[in-house]
Amino acid sequence: MVAFHSRIPRTGGTRIYFERVQRWLDARPDEPTEWQEAAQFSDWLVYLTADELAALGRQVKALLEPYLDRVASPGLRPTGARPVTYLQLAFPGELFKTEAETER
Repeated sequence: MVAFHSRIPRTGGTRIYFERVQRWLDARPDEPTEWQEAAQFSDWLVYLTADELAALGRQVKALLEPYLDRVASPGLRPTGARPVTYLQLAFPGELFKTEAETER
C-alpha cells in the first residue's frame, strides 16, 4: 500500500492539511457531539534524540496499522466510520529560545 502522505507534493502539502483543519473547525459546531468530542487537537514539546524520535514514529505507525487497510477496502470499515485525517508532525527545532540562545 502506498502511504497517503507520499502522494502529496512537498510544496503546498502543509497548506492542504491546514485548509482541512480550518474546514473542520468551521464545521465542528454542526457535527454530532460524539465527533466533536472525538476530534483531537494537541501539541507537546518533548526533548528526544534522533533515535527516540524515529522510535516514536514507528510506535505511532504501529498504532495506526490496523486501520490502514480500510482506506483501500471499504468492506472493512465499520458502520459509522468516516474518513479521518491523522496529521503527524515531529521535527527538531526551537520554538522558544532563551535570551542567551538568541544572542548566539
